Amino acid sequence: MTVNRQDPASVEHEIRARVAVDAQLLLLAKVSLTEHCTGEMQSQVDAFVASLDARYPNPVVIHPSVDVEAAIAGLARNMSAKIALAEALWSLIGAGILVPRGGNSSPRMDVGWTTVIPGGSGSSSGWNFEDLAVPMPSRFSLAPSRAAAPTHLSDGDLYLATFEEPLHPLVDEAIRDAVRCLRADLYLPALAMLGKAAEGVWTLFAVALAAAAPADPAAAKLGRDLESGTIHFATLLRRTADLYSRQDLYGAIARASDASLDAVRSAREWTEVVRDSRNVVHFTVATPVPNTYEKAAALFLGAVPNLRVLLAATRAAADQTPVSSPS
Repeated sequence: MTVNRQDPASVEHEIRARVAVDAQLLLLAKVSLTEHCTGEMQSQVDAFVASLDARYPNPVVIHPSVDVEAAIAGLARNMSAKIALAEALWSLIGAGILVPRGGNSSPRMDVGWTTVIPGGSGSSSGWNFEDLAVPMPSRFSLAPSRAAAPTHLSDGDLYLATFEEPLHPLVDEAIRDAVRCLRADLYLPALAMLGKAAEGVWTLFAVALAAAAPADPAAAKLGRDLESGTIHFATLLRRTADLYSRQDLYGAIARASDASLDAVRSAREWTEVVRDSRNVVHFTVATPVPNTYEKAAALFLGAVPNLRVLLAATRAAADQTPVSSPS
């Protein structure tokens, strides 16, 4: 449909068509609510909209001498931000991170327009986008029980954002499931899914190391075993860490990624604790330390720096030109 940018109804239709909330905008809204929580709806909305630079003229001037495109884009972004903030607020309330403190209301969604320019004539009216609005509590606050606990452990989006690295879809899914279980106080399932995520990251790391040194017998053997699916998690950890200790092969990767041998060894030690904790799913296995919230939370917090190291090294290995085994 061709947009007539001189017709108010056509401009309104284009604004509505561009209003959208994606995962990234929702994440930004959650971060705004948890890291810069004002506790009052309108000030929170104003602060979030300002952070996105989602500005627009009010009234919007619709005239052949004025480029209305910037106003359309700004208005669509503004409306999307308000909707995203409301959805994020309710999501964080559902996660027990925020609590409502006042009745529900909606941010203003009406905008004026005019076809009048200085020295000219025309008409003026306004658009109402109230049908797009999502009501939210007029006042809210951090849940009392969260005052001394990491809030990102209760929401998958917030937790994933702490990694600051792109994740494989299956690793992303496992981590989201792990956070859901932790939020429900299901510590063993939470650690089982965290273990799955860790196994995925280590597998991708091992694949990248094998590909980076295809002429090396140990690297090639690891690559073949990974392809055949015959390698167990414990063996994967040992062989991958041992292979990475070959700095004649992987020294450049360690330097490029800041993933030192000590850092990778620490990541392995953390992973072994997670693996040990999740192994109690087997009937004859017990863990020395019971799977409590304190233990699970500590392992979830430890996942961020330890998996970051492996992710950075994996990325550096993928970028490296394959090397030959030293003679």
